[in-house]
Amino acid sequence: MDDCNEAIRLKPDYAMAYYNRAIAYCELSQYQRAIEDFNNAIRLKPDYAQAYYNRGLTYGKDIGQYKLAIENFNNAIRLKRDDHDSYYNRGLAYLKLEQYKSAIEDFNKAIHLNPEFSETYINRAIAYFTQSNNKFGCRDAQKGCELGACDLLKFAQNKRLCP
Repeated sequence: MDDCNEAIRLKPDYAMAYYNRAIAYCELSQYQRAIEDFNNAIRLKPDYAQAYYNRGLTYGKDIGQYKLAIENFNNAIRLKRDDHDSYYNRGLAYLKLEQYKSAIEDFNKAIHLNPEFSETYINRAIAYFTQSNNKFGCRDAQKGCELGACDLLKFAQNKRLCP
């Protein structure tokens, strides 16, 4: 943190210093301060995809402001169209908002970009199960299990949703 503060003091227009300090604030659970520094990093470097992405994570996972998270992931995706993590986390935000169609679309794109990430299949399965689409939910739960995440499949089998 001290290094970031010193870098900002010496060069107040250095976006990376604000970004790094924002990450440090997140680690300290000081989310409002983190958002302020992400804002500064983006103000100084409007095409800073990673700053939008991490500000989206902070809004979504840390604060629970999913609409703001989605706006930030939209910007991250606009700047870096092949970023699996942005699609995946935007899908999670849509899932939290019960916008299942949008969540599934983002999980589809995330799977296209990184077909070996089990959590994408698991969360897409949850979206399908929530819509009573057990066929596709079971398919994704099975794929997630093949990739090492079997809890959802076991749960669905116990509930007799999957064979």
